[in-house]
Amino acid sequence: MSSDFHTHTCLSPDSKAPVREVLEMARKRGLSAVAITDHAEIDGESFGFVSPHCRSYETYRREVREAASDDALKGKLKVLLGVEVGYRIEYDTPVRAFLEAHDFDLVIGGVHDSPPVDWWDPGAGDLLRRHPEMGVQALVWYFKQVEGAASSGLFDVIAHIDVYERYLPGMWPDPFTHPKLAPLVRKAVWAIAKHSRMEINLEMVNKRGHFAWSALRFLEMYREMGGKPPVVGSDAHRPEWVGLNIKEGERLALRAGFPSVAPWEEVVSRKEA
Repeated sequence: MSSDFHTHTCLSPDSKAPVREVLEMARKRGLSAVAITDHAEIDGESFGFVSPHCRSYETYRREVREAASDDALKGKLKVLLGVEVGYRIEYDTPVRAFLEAHDFDLVIGGVHDSPPVDWWDPGAGDLLRRHPEMGVQALVWYFKQVEGAASSGLFDVIAHIDVYERYLPGMWPDPFTHPKLAPLVRKAVWAIAKHSRMEINLEMVNKRGHFAWSALRFLEMYREMGGKPPVVGSDAHRPEWVGLNIKEGERLALRAGFPSVAPWEEVVSRKEA
């Protein structure tokens, strides 16, 4: 049975989805497990939950555990208490302190920007068209951060390696052939293969109906470097996206040469699930 390793609720600042509705949709879609992985980000000089609905680990854990205790879910759905941490190399010390102080079933690391290009700026596409060298500069920064996140050893999963394509599709230099980027891509993917696990992220599929052009290339490289079976995450910020198109992610893993995606028991086997 399928598992969704990456979902967000109203306990994240960028979602309004009630926890119970996320879990109920996971049950309706016949998933064996779902991970609630709300955002923990830098807040001042330390890491923590930054949602107006959730400012503490204790609140977060209580809200998820209470929703998971619903009788309708018992014996039908495994609910994992997870977290998605926004990582930068310069934040390593507070990230490490945050994760050492709190217990999670699953920890996802994600890099959520690529200066000097702002993914959320309406003018970013035009900027990349006029100044393609800025796209190179942005991806140099991005892949160095991804390598740092994976090499840190802090994360069970590295999320959405091709996330920049989600926001500005088709506008970036080819990371596999560009002379400055290709070595950094290989280092980042190697670090994921050796220290973590790659995620097949479904948000672009759920929004645009297809994977980023580079998704299969990244996954094949990861397998060739000895990576463990990947996981699939919807990155859902709305209940209706939970588990949506998860079979597409599983098929992509098969196309990349994996026998299957990882079951939740394998991913959290080193912890008390």
